[in-house]
Order: sequence, then C-alpha cells, then structure tokens
Amino acid sequence: MTFDDYFDEKLYRMQNTPEVKEVQLRKLRQHLTNCYNQSPMVKAFVDSQGVAPEKITFEVFRQAFPLLGQDTMRGSVAAEGAKQPGFIVEMMAGMLGIDPDDYVLMCATSGTTGEPTPYFFTAEDLEWMPKGTSRNMYLVAGGDKGKIRKMRAIQGFGLSMFGAGVPLVECLTRLGITCIPVGAEGGSDRILKFSERFAANCIWCTPSLAEYLVDTALDRVRAIGFKQVFCGAEPGAGIPEVRQKIEEGFQARLYDGMGLIGGLTLCSCNAEEYTGMHHLTDDMFLFELVDPETKEAIPWEDQAVGALVMSPLQGYSIPPGRFSSGDVAQLFLSPCKCGEPGWRIKMRGRTDDMLKVKGVIVYPSAVDGVITGFVPRVTGEFYLLTNARYRPSPIGVSIGVRDHPSGTLGTRLRDSDGNLYLLSCNQANIGDDILREAGTGISWPRCTLSCPCSSTAATTRWTPPSRKSSSTIWWAMRHGRMATARRARRPSGPG
Repeated sequence: MTFDDYFDEKLYRMQNTPEVKEVQLRKLRQHLTNCYNQSPMVKAFVDSQGVAPEKITFEVFRQAFPLLGQDTMRGSVAAEGAKQPGFIVEMMAGMLGIDPDDYVLMCATSGTTGEPTPYFFTAEDLEWMPKGTSRNMYLVAGGDKGKIRKMRAIQGFGLSMFGAGVPLVECLTRLGITCIPVGAEGGSDRILKFSERFAANCIWCTPSLAEYLVDTALDRVRAIGFKQVFCGAEPGAGIPEVRQKIEEGFQARLYDGMGLIGGLTLCSCNAEEYTGMHHLTDDMFLFELVDPETKEAIPWEDQAVGALVMSPLQGYSIPPGRFSSGDVAQLFLSPCKCGEPGWRIKMRGRTDDMLKVKGVIVYPSAVDGVITGFVPRVTGEFYLLTNARYRPSPIGVSIGVRDHPSGTLGTRLRDSDGNLYLLSCNQANIGDDILREAGTGISWPRCTLSCPCSSTAATTRWTPPSRKSSSTIWWAMRHGRMATARRARRPSGPG
C-alpha cells in the first residue's frame, strides 16, 4: 500500500464546507443502522428512544444519545473487569455487534486517572487511521508527496499499549513513511542514538520529551538536523512559549496534533503564527461543543469556547454515540491564512484539570506558558499544589529554578531538607491580572516576580497560606527535579 491508496484530495478539500454536512448525515445514518442491525445492545437502546436510525437527524441524535466520557468506560472496567477476565473485550464487541476475535490490535490509555481506557482495532479500523493521517502529512508537506516519501520518522511516543505507539507505527508505514520505533520507553539516549545512526529527519513525541531533549542534549539534537517535530498526547505544542523553546532548540518546524484513533486527525499548519489545529476528518467524525460544567450545548460559532464532543461515523474502535475527550478548546471557523481546509481549534485545558479560583476557571496549561517564558532562569518544570481545605483558593505553584542572581525572581529560601525555594510576596499586585487572563484563556502576562521578604525568611519552610489569605495567588518555586509528566495527558482519540 502507498500514500495514494489512502489519500483522497476531494475529501481533503471538502472539510468545513456545506457539502461535507451531507456526507456526515449520510454516514451517521449508515453507521447507526449497521450497529442497530448488528448489536442487540444498540438496538434495545435506540428502540427505547423511539428513533429510526436510517432517518435520524443531527438534532435528534444529540437529544437521544447521552454524553459519555472516559469515566463511563473506566467505571465499567473497574466494576466488572477485575472479576471477569476478558469482560471489557466482550463488552466492547457487544456494543458494536461484532465477534471479539475480529479485533487484531488492542491498546489503551496510560491510566493516569486510575483505570486505562481501552482502544481496540479491527482490520477495518487499521485502514481508517492512515486515511486520516495522510491528510495531516499532505498539509505539512504543502501538497508535495515527494517530501512525504522522504520522511524518516523516529517514534518517541510510548510503544507499550498507547494509541500513539504501535498504531502510529502501523499507520506511518502504510503511508510509505519510514518509521524507527524506538519508543519513549527506550529513553532519550536511545532515541537520539538511532536518530543519528539511521538519519531520522522528523520525530514524533510529547512536548515534554521534546523540551527535555532540548534541555539535556541540545547539541546532539541540532546535529541530527530534524526538519519536523510532531507533538501530541498533552498540551504544550500550542503554547507560544513552549513552541518557541522547542522550535528554537530543534531548529525545526513544530506541529501540534491530536487524533489517530478512528482516523481522527487534527494538525497545526505552516502558517508563520500558530493558528490552532486544523480538523481534517469532518467526513469521519461529527463534532459539537458543550459547556464544561453544565454539559449544555454551545452554538457552533467562530471564537466559541467549550468542551469538545465527538461522534464516530465509521469503524469499531469507538462505540456509536457522543463522547467527550475532556478537552476544552476555542473554535475558529474562518479560513486560515495558510489556505488549507478545515475549521481549527486551540486547546485551552481539560475538564478534569479545571480549577475555580475566586470564581474564575483556571487551567494548568495556562500556567505553563508564563513559567516557560522565564526559561532558562527557571527549569520549566512545575506542579500545582491544591488542597480541599483551602479551595477555592489559593493555588500554590511549585517551579523548578536554576541558579541565578538573588532577587531576580524572588527571595531564595532553603528548608530543613535543603530544598531551595523562591517565594513571591507581591501576590496582591499580580494575582488579579493572572486570574483574569487565565480565565479568558489568554496567555498569562510575563511578569518579574520580586519579593520584599526580610533575610530572616531564609530559614522558613514554605507552607500553604491560611484562610485569611484566600484572596491571594501564592507562588512557590522549588529547585530540583520535578515530575516530568507535569501536564495533563490528552487522549489519542475520543472516549
């Protein structure tokens, strides 16, 4: 199989047009009808709703099918999976009305929330993925198929069970792209070693790994001569400060991406300024926006912000229905400067990471931008410190700090364990501005944190402030190793 066996330029150009709406409705009816005829479970549910799948409309579909999320599937697995080996396989196959033996590949999410979400693939599903990814590659290459054929990709996502692991390798090779499957488990040195030996010219990995390679092996990274860096699975590639750090470090173009499972494909373009990720699979997925808290529908309008809800229009990796990936995004319907098709989104955060401070919604990804703006004075590593006792505020932000002149970012404090802290005491001057900017999804302002603390504070260990300080944002910056998985993982697909 080659790239041309999967790429359909007519469908590529049809994205975000009135014509594709007709395709979506036709495929929605066909997909639901097939599942209705194959699955007693789907038939019983559809009948209970009084819906005729072959005549369903978008509005009736949204009213009849409840909104589901990863927690729905995890709940079923947690409740029954441990008791009955293979329960989840039987359940997934039963929802779709297929034989469990039709699955040829089984993967799952990382399970950072406690229970991994399964993604199973039939032979047909493995055909849908390259159809979507081919459009990603066509956009990146500016329509030059010769450039696509010359790509030699180092696979730096986790290979063990992840949707962006073995499925990505399978997908790239079907498109005729040379793939070097080292995987994140191989470690950074092994990734760089095989990139050097096999002359890799592009890398697929998380933004965290890309930043780590820049921080720890800048000379090797630049000597390899990567042309493209494809990032996904977590926020970062869409944050201006993080983008700048990675692109300057690799001296290569950074592409922000999301999808793969079920053929879902979103990817940023070659526009000089980041304009969000183009959605290139309107003919494979139906999208909508809902309020992150109330789950009420939000009008599909330019600049609208809401939680993404996706409905598959084909395949067996995802059961039929409406699924929230937990991603909160801003929608852009106007044509992109790059001239390529598809509506676009910019990620704002995740519903499961959403915090309320003084009545304002704050996402951890908003913190990332302002902290990365201080690199190299800070390491860029951070974590948020929250405590139910002190909610809805304050939030503590612990940040890795490099050696620098005292007073540049605050007063250096050292606790009894020898950990170095910096504590800003001018919260009253910056707290309200930060909350306002983070609440609207705008990058936090770059501000120099200073501290009028007396020298007697040098032996003070940082502790969460009391309730009397509840109107304040407190910052704590710590020297040393932070958790590398500081950002919330973004699923490879919906569900």
